[in-house]
Amino acid sequence: MFTWPRRRRSVGDRNSALIRTVAERSAAELIERIDARPPMDVAELRGYVRARAGVSVRRQVQHAMGRNDAHETLPTESLSAAIERVVHLVVREQLLRSQLPVVRRAAA
Repeated sequence: MFTWPRRRRSVGDRNSALIRTVAERSAAELIERIDARPPMDVAELRGYVRARAGVSVRRQVQHAMGRNDAHETLPTESLSAAIERVVHLVVREQLLRSQLPVVRRAAA
């Protein structure tokens, strides 16, 4: 019987899976910190998360890969993608919880 060869996962596939995992863990960590703070508007929240996500992402990458220099093996673009994903996940979660004041501006 013929069996299909297993598809080898490319480095990009592994990195994107790692990015998703790291971003989800980092987002959960940051959401806990944000819940203890007074409410922020969306722009302030994005800046707050971006400022703190780098440390969390690097820590989660080290934990996921089991090495202290693990973040050095990922391309900078992958770390940036993980940080941007954390920002998206945290802002989305906070909007779903309706803790953020939604500012609507009149059309110009």
